[in-house]
Amino acid sequence: VVGKAGPASVTEALAVGRGVLVTSYAGLNEAKLVRFLTRKGLGAYVPSPAQLSARLFEFALPSVQARVAERSRALGLPAMTRDLSRYLAE
Repeated sequence: VVGKAGPASVTEALAVGRGVLVTSYAGLNEAKLVRFLTRKGLGAYVPSPAQLSARLFEFALPSVQARVAERSRALGLPAMTRDLSRYLAE
């Protein structure tokens, strides 16, 4: 997934096991989100077209996609949604 570091977009991408290539961000929350993605190996900050091109090739590799999907699953986002819905239904 390529785009701005919006929390909803990033969370949706990670929930389905996709990496995120961030082209821009606004504010401290989004800057922290970029650092999280980078630190966890779930994405990268790519502010220039040349950087985006290089990282697109990297993130298109099946081995990288598998690694990102595994790390995304470890976050437990789908389970969090299910658990929250159960909690709200009680």
